[in-house]
Amino acid sequence: MDTMEAKQLQAYKQNNALLCQFIVRLSAFYEGHSDKIDNELKTLRGYLSGTPNFSLAAVSIEKLNKALQHEQVTVRKYGSETVSSLEDAMKQLQKIVFEDNELKSLTTNELIKLNQPVTDVFGIYKHYSKAISLYRLALNKK
Repeated sequence: MDTMEAKQLQAYKQNNALLCQFIVRLSAFYEGHSDKIDNELKTLRGYLSGTPNFSLAAVSIEKLNKALQHEQVTVRKYGSETVSSLEDAMKQLQKIVFEDNELKSLTTNELIKLNQPVTDVFGIYKHYSKAISLYRLALNKK
């Protein structure tokens, strides 16, 4: 093997190691999404940690691709339903606090925000947190 081939092989090994490490870390980040995906991610991490077994990893990746395609639809549906539920809660709160201008204004502002596109799951948590604090504020005033 000449020097050029040796350098290419070394670069290939380094890139493989880097890619495996990235997949292992990324899969650990998404752990907790669903039991089915978690189990397959754990399996994939096992195949890619240490001395990688790319044949078994490929089988695991194929299973994950199918599961992730299904979950993508589920997550979008969940996000949409959650935002809708929060909108309903804010509308109900608005009816309860209609005489309190401050709370009515805060609730209206939150409804306006809920009508903006939510680009990630963490954005929904912020809306939940705001809704809970508005409900607490309304309870404390009663």
